[in-house]
Amino acid sequence: MPALKKQPIFRLAILCVLAAWFLVPLPAPKPVTSVEARRGPEPSSTVRDSLARLNRSSAEVTFRLAAEAERGGLSISLLDADGKLLLTWAPPLAQGQMQDSVTFSIGEGFPAGSAYFLRVAERDFVGTYKIDTAQQRGVTLWQRFLVLAVALAVMAAVVVVGFRPAKGRWPTPADGWSFKAVWFGFVPLLAVAYPLVHESGHAIALLLFGDLNWSRNDFLGIWGLPHAGRALGVKLSDWQEAVVAIAGPGLPILIGYLLLVLWAVRFGKKSRASAPLLDALWSTMIALYLFSIVGWVLSALGLVSDSDYMGFVIHIHAPLWVVRLSLGLLTCVNLFLVALIGRHLWGLRRQAVQHGPATEQVCGKSCT
Repeated sequence: MPALKKQPIFRLAILCVLAAWFLVPLPAPKPVTSVEARRGPEPSSTVRDSLARLNRSSAEVTFRLAAEAERGGLSISLLDADGKLLLTWAPPLAQGQMQDSVTFSIGEGFPAGSAYFLRVAERDFVGTYKIDTAQQRGVTLWQRFLVLAVALAVMAAVVVVGFRPAKGRWPTPADGWSFKAVWFGFVPLLAVAYPLVHESGHAIALLLFGDLNWSRNDFLGIWGLPHAGRALGVKLSDWQEAVVAIAGPGLPILIGYLLLVLWAVRFGKKSRASAPLLDALWSTMIALYLFSIVGWVLSALGLVSDSDYMGFVIHIHAPLWVVRLSLGLLTCVNLFLVALIGRHLWGLRRQAVQHGPATEQVCGKSCT
């Protein structure tokens, strides 16, 4: 194993596999109906109905939206053949591009051959949009990441279980590839924990405002339901909606600060010194959570679409330059802290490289 790891072709193969895992597109289910429109320069407030006839029985239906909005909003509804409203989705829109999807299930589902109407209501909308209605969600990038993270974590757990009986202790940097296998195996699992913490932030805010429905929770987003489980029919004020939007990305950052304080005090230093593997995982978790603010920066620059950022900007009613300036200052602080943590992690890596694979070692109680 150590010999293979030193070969560049082996490292290149690993990178190619990871790239293929994330970048190779999977077949997307064909929509049963699509609606496209380009509005402007005058705002549009029209309502459009499109007939959709389902070709298979399905327990759920998925709306997929791709939009580039300059102003206004959209409301997407599904009605049965008699005109009865079944469900409605009002995605938050702000200036810039966005892609989003949401999956609904109702009653006994959607039987094959049934006819429905897809209704799109435009509210002073200027821009372009395309809305697909499909009976299958397909495999998402998040689901592929989840499978990869679990597989790597299982690999790391096997290394730990196999290592402890042999040497009676956890791997250290002196154990070379064993230490790195556990580290790199559990790092994706730490990343998987991020959306759980993120959606928990939304859920805590919704709980405080009386807008949480636990039966509609789907923190991992696997089933396509509203992740934080918002209740139906509850109306929040603008400032409450702004708090709900910022609570998701804000909670991981707050936890990152708390972990950093524990990391730096005497208790943390002593714990990390006695367990380098704990040090590596602890430091990595802090860096991941503090670095997550970059997602909001990309949204502020219009490079990616983020519903939390757009929801916060829409409801905060503050000048956009104030939001961006505050976000920029906080980002500089976070990146500085991430750089310090990264320097520490680099020192752990150098320690592992310098020691190389461990030779035979007799461990007493001091190694446990």
